[in-house]
Amino acid sequence: MSADEGAIDRVAPALRILVVDDDKNAADSLCFLLKVWGFDARVAYNGEEALTAAQAYSPDCLLSDIEMPGIDGYRLAESIRQNEALKGVTLVAISASPDEARARAAGFDHHFAKPADTQAIEEMLRRLRVMGTRLHQTEELVRQQGEVVSEARDVMKEVKQEVQEMHQELREVKEDVKEMRQDLKEVKDKQERV
Repeated sequence: MSADEGAIDRVAPALRILVVDDDKNAADSLCFLLKVWGFDARVAYNGEEALTAAQAYSPDCLLSDIEMPGIDGYRLAESIRQNEALKGVTLVAISASPDEARARAAGFDHHFAKPADTQAIEEMLRRLRVMGTRLHQTEELVRQQGEVVSEARDVMKEVKQEVQEMHQELREVKEDVKEMRQDLKEVKDKQERV
């Protein structure tokens, strides 16, 4: 783990991961391992259960077997990609099927062959967490900059209003000065006649 990842581990919330596999022992074992690594993990034992769980849990990442009865991993990935609320979920296929191209075509972002290299999975998940945290930080900076721009616009409106008021006051002062000059001229004219 890098120093950057260590810093993120101390401040970022745990990555939410949904494990989907019809092999209950494999699913439970992977879920346990994910929790040991510090991730927030839950299990679904088939594609239909995974769709329901994903809606309720809003995972950051879904680790799914491909070959399952009913809704297989491909259909699960396609369904998640079509769901507006779940489009940002990172989908990871963990399958005995070597057809990575088909997995990617269905919507998976990553593909690991069974038996999966747990160290590679952990490394990918930690990178995903770092990227998610950086994205969140960037979004927060953009939000803050938006607030600053909005405040600057408000200040500019106030300054513009004050400048307009000053221009009005200057016009009034000019009118006053013009009237005073006229009055002075009239007084001077009267004195010259006397």
